[in-house]
Amino acid sequence: MKTHRSLLTILKTVSLVLLCAASANAEITLPAIFNDHMVLQRGVGLPVWGISSPGKTVTISIHGQTTTVVADEAGKWMASLDPMSAGGPYDMNITADAQTRILTDVYVGEVWLCSGQSNMDMRLNKVADGQAEVANADHPGLRLFRVERAMSDDPQDDIEGIWSPCTPESAKNFSAVAYFMGRELQHELNVPIGLIHCAYGGTPAEAWTSREAIEAQPELISIAEKHRAKQPGIELDRHDPYVLYNAMLRPLIPYAIRGTTWYQGESNTLRSKQYEAVLTTMIQDWRTRWQYPDMPFGIVQLTSYVTPPRVPRMDTSWPELRESQLKVAQKLAKTGLIVTIDIGNPTDVHPLNKQDIGHRLALWALDTVYDKDIVSSGPVFRSAEIQGNQIILSFDHVGSGLAARGGSEFRGFVIAGPDKKFRWAKARIDGDRLIVTEARVNEPLAVRYAWDANPDWANLINADGLPASPFRTDDWPGITDVNR
Repeated sequence: MKTHRSLLTILKTVSLVLLCAASANAEITLPAIFNDHMVLQRGVGLPVWGISSPGKTVTISIHGQTTTVVADEAGKWMASLDPMSAGGPYDMNITADAQTRILTDVYVGEVWLCSGQSNMDMRLNKVADGQAEVANADHPGLRLFRVERAMSDDPQDDIEGIWSPCTPESAKNFSAVAYFMGRELQHELNVPIGLIHCAYGGTPAEAWTSREAIEAQPELISIAEKHRAKQPGIELDRHDPYVLYNAMLRPLIPYAIRGTTWYQGESNTLRSKQYEAVLTTMIQDWRTRWQYPDMPFGIVQLTSYVTPPRVPRMDTSWPELRESQLKVAQKLAKTGLIVTIDIGNPTDVHPLNKQDIGHRLALWALDTVYDKDIVSSGPVFRSAEIQGNQIILSFDHVGSGLAARGGSEFRGFVIAGPDKKFRWAKARIDGDRLIVTEARVNEPLAVRYAWDANPDWANLINADGLPASPFRTDDWPGITDVNR
């Protein structure tokens, strides 16, 4: 054993010597996220990192600002630039050991990470009026970075992707939702906008969450256990926990961003009840790793869709997933819920109207992140009060007042008594409240609204035209309570 340890020591020493020799004049290597045409986040400290010669001083300069850092024994280094105001184009010069990298056409503005599954991943040329949208996608102040799809069971340090000015050619295969949001933000804020498209179709939220975060939550330990039980030799799957976090998200950290938009949930509907814990864990994990505890996080709620074969009305997992999204948005600060039940496609899980979704994300960001005085949300259920044979509902975000889309009577409300059988109900406005009743329900206990996979007939909005989120006043067991 003594000889064996000595041999290992010798091998490690030789390897370190060879590594240092090979790295003595190493070229400056930067992560893909640092490249020509990039956008840096304004108003915050800016981490910059890479690899060069071990022990050498690295100098980073941009727009009259210079900072230095010493690379460690592996050649890794990380520096921090002072906050900058919006502007550009600038050159960033990185010098180490008589070598220099120059990044050109660099701007400072607002940077958003746009992540999720296929509806976030849907490309601009695939949406409604896609050809016209692509033809008009000429916005030099809008910069696009698409993370190429990848999976890994181990944490990675870099990704594939490049920054590009927004042109018809670069925009056509970029996230449509992200593009429409970014285009509006640039128009309203008049500063450069950088968008990072980091999405992969058909993926659950746990795939985007770190191993450490999942294993730290008792409610989610079953997810990790199932993954650890995979037989050796089985290829990774995009549904596996943390494989996308490792390969696509972790390499971006801690690149400075303003916030995140998240369009995902379809792949978690069979475990909708658990999704509240999964999404909460993922958001907190990202905020912790970015060291950005109040990172804005916009959640796009599931749209209307009929899962084939048709399930009995109001007996589906989709409203339970929407409920989990709503609970997370109400529970975590600096999160927003973007309701989309009125703009989906009952026969297509990938609705082509991505313009309105991008617009609503932009409204949320302009209101809650950039302090614009606008209405950015439809009514959100706050509380219920039972009075005799009626249930009185109160809401947040009523804006200019409650209304029914199209000016007709309210649709989408059901009410139940002690038998827990829901019946279609009538609703009427009482100031900023709604009163819900049904003649056959004398002792009402609960109200539900838009509680269906495809509630496109539900029409509660505020007078500003934004739809209410589906909700229920009861906490009776759902169909996914046992699917964890």
